[in-house]
Amino acid sequence: MSEQTESLPQVKEKASNRGLTLFVCLLMAVIGGAGGYLYLQQLKMGINISERLEKQREDLTSLNEASAKKVAVLNSRLTEQGKELARAKENVVRLQQNLATISGASQKDWALAEVEYLLRLANQRLLIDKDPSSAAGIVNSADKLLFGLDDPALNYVREAIAKDIAALNSVGRLDSTGMYLRLVALGFEVEKLEQLEKGMGELPPVLNETESSDENKGETFSDKLIAIIERYIRVYDRKQVVEPMLPPEQEFYLKQNLRLMLEQAQLALLRGEQSLYRSSLQKVLVWLDLNYKNNDISDAIKLAINDVIDMKIQLEIPDISGSLNAIRTYIVNQHGINP
Repeated sequence: MSEQTESLPQVKEKASNRGLTLFVCLLMAVIGGAGGYLYLQQLKMGINISERLEKQREDLTSLNEASAKKVAVLNSRLTEQGKELARAKENVVRLQQNLATISGASQKDWALAEVEYLLRLANQRLLIDKDPSSAAGIVNSADKLLFGLDDPALNYVREAIAKDIAALNSVGRLDSTGMYLRLVALGFEVEKLEQLEKGMGELPPVLNETESSDENKGETFSDKLIAIIERYIRVYDRKQVVEPMLPPEQEFYLKQNLRLMLEQAQLALLRGEQSLYRSSLQKVLVWLDLNYKNNDISDAIKLAINDVIDMKIQLEIPDISGSLNAIRTYIVNQHGINP
């Protein structure tokens, strides 16, 4: 009985040890399962993080490549702009040099250029307008500019100018403007002309009885008869051609031709064509004698034409290029400026 009593606590003690062991085993199994689960979760999270990091790395690479391309484009644009800026600087430098060259020109250079221009203008005025008077005035102005420069080296140029002025002064003066206006005025007078009645001519005036009786005293009958016949009968030479009176429309054309001849004379006057000028006015005189009555208007036209028909309109134009060549030679030799 005592042995059974002693063995009972041992059995209880063993049973409690087994329960404890089982509890520890279960606890370790739970802890191991939890640790495994946590490990698996951490492993999954590591994989996700790695994938994200790889994706971010790829994105960063793409961004770097795009940025590199943009930087290359910007560098290219900066290079082009730098070249354009360099070209602009070169242009500025060139313009500054040109401006310095222009600013460096002295007043004497400008005066010489003006003299050269005036002498060239005088040559044109003489050759084109046939006006020696105005050409002489222009050459005188050029000589005054040279006088103001007070340079002995220009004396030979002034000598050439003096020769040209003397040549211009030796040319006769022609009032071409006044003559032209006189011919224009004659063109307006043509309309007032009266056509000549051709054919039978004008009949002598019929005398009244008192005048006829006074004039016929002492005349024979035959003389009286001849006088009466001569009043109504006109005898012409058969060799003379009797021209009929022009109809109104032809008279209009005749007056137009008179005006055209006067205008042709005006044009010949301006051009200095002596023969054409004279022949045109001669035609006007002939047509006036053949087709229009002799009255105050026609006589005035003829008188005006006779006053100008023999005038010399073709002037001998001198050569005044000597002074122009002299000033050009001086400019080229002294300043290297080609006019």
